Amino acid sequence: MNNQSRSILLIIGCLTLSLMVGCRGIRSDKTPIHLNPNMDWGPQFEFQEKASKPPVDTVPFGSGVSARQLDQRPGALKADPVFYQGKTSTGAWVDDIPMDLNMDVMKRGQERYNIYCSVCHTQTGNGTKSLIAKRGWIASDITQSLTRSRSDGELFDIVSNGIRTMPGYAHQLNESDRWAIVAYVRALQRAYNSPYSTLPKDLKNQLK
Repeated sequence: MNNQSRSILLIIGCLTLSLMVGCRGIRSDKTPIHLNPNMDWGPQFEFQEKASKPPVDTVPFGSGVSARQLDQRPGALKADPVFYQGKTSTGAWVDDIPMDLNMDVMKRGQERYNIYCSVCHTQTGNGTKSLIAKRGWIASDITQSLTRSRSDGELFDIVSNGIRTMPGYAHQLNESDRWAIVAYVRALQRAYNSPYSTLPKDLKNQLK
């Protein structure tokens, strides 16, 4: 093979190589491998940062807790936030217990309180004198000003979801029982902080 033939072959080879390198095949602006195209147009917000308005005739799905924790979802489809969450539709704590209070409710609250709460807070509400407090655990006195200053809705949330080292009791107690406990806690607070002069005569005689 002479030099001219070699030059022709070299030129043909270079042209062929350049065509192969520059070939895109079928024209497309997509990447060759696209595992999850659903993520292409997702909004750039953090989880639950900017919630959209729910569609018409749909039921709100619980709270932030129920959305994050699967075990909270069965009770999420409850439409009344005041009764089921202790909050208004705007997220503010409710001031009053959203159920009729009578002696049956108070007795139920006392029973549930003595079963689930008294081990830490004692039957009188002073957790600082409980057995667990004597063993180094922290248990608050729920008759004092800090707990008295909380709204009924906030106390309901604490019974439901816990606070600090206290666990929540949403799995063990239904909403009515949790509200009954809140009512009984209010009765303990009132009993502890009522002056002797305001007591009925028969109670004064019992205390003498």
